[in-house]
Amino acid sequence: MIREGNIKYNVIPLSYVHIGNGSTYDPFSFVIKNGYAYNINQIAYIEYLKKTASAEFNKVLESEDYKSILRYLYDCFDPDNHLYLSRYPVNPDIESIFLEHIKNPDNQNQIWAFTKNALGVPYIPGSSVKGAIRSAIIAALQSKIQLKNLKSDFEFELLAGENEKKATVSSDPFKYLKICDAPLSDNYLDIERIERIYIDKNKSSAPIYAETIKPSELPITKTTLTLSDNFLQHKGIQYLFPPQMKIIDKILAIFQTINRFYYNKIEELNKKITNPEIKDAYKLIILELKKLLSNNRSGNFILHIGKGAGTNLLQIQTPSSEFPKTISLVDKKPIGWLKFEFYK
Repeated sequence: MIREGNIKYNVIPLSYVHIGNGSTYDPFSFVIKNGYAYNINQIAYIEYLKKTASAEFNKVLESEDYKSILRYLYDCFDPDNHLYLSRYPVNPDIESIFLEHIKNPDNQNQIWAFTKNALGVPYIPGSSVKGAIRSAIIAALQSKIQLKNLKSDFEFELLAGENEKKATVSSDPFKYLKICDAPLSDNYLDIERIERIYIDKNKSSAPIYAETIKPSELPITKTTLTLSDNFLQHKGIQYLFPPQMKIIDKILAIFQTINRFYYNKIEELNKKITNPEIKDAYKLIILELKKLLSNNRSGNFILHIGKGAGTNLLQIQTPSSEFPKTISLVDKKPIGWLKFEFYK
């Protein structure tokens, strides 16, 4: 049974997910070859080349030709030498594109990296999960509390409640909500082509290539959500519940609030999508949300985080908010959707 305190969750990716830190891989330390992506141990690899092919290596370096150096490092890299820090399998199409980019002097061959900790382990940041939960709850409060003039800090006004005269960061109830980072194996990573496709016409912007989590029917990691009584009893959060609701019911109502937020937002988006190529893009996510909304005692919920989740559609709406003209997709399917499944 779910109760206040530490609530444990399995994490299941319903789609491709990219959570980055804004950095791309150094092309001299990342190779896609023979069906795998390799994060090269650059220092060890350079030392190896100096020992085994010093004259040829120095000649290539002296050319100062970026693409020649890159191609030489690619050709010389042999996975059997184990001069890499990590690896994972990739789609043959991505490998072909990577090789074509190496040959093209005008292409930087950028691959956006998935966020990793100091040890190089990929993880889902608890801060990203918390931010998505916050957006859903703020949206729910916005529908219950009518503020006459929305200010830049209107979130704090909503969270403070209608009768609070002054709202500050220190009064934010989300300081009582904590979510652990969720590390995962490199084996769950992939590299995919992410496109921003217009919702009203069959047109897309230039794609990017990024490290992503692959969709899975099974959990790929675990996390813990710490929900204290201070959060549930906060003045602003109290607007979400009837006055005498039990604590367990309040917690379950929080999760259903999250599911309802995303369900309503996707339904709103679907009404705007006229591009026939992506008309059914959100079908799977809608089905999953319907299942969760029909069982309000499960404690399970779905979040949209990372790349593609920053669109105004899935954030709190203000008078200046604009409906998104494009959405981020992989193979005409949405990205960034994670299911959190409660376990004892």
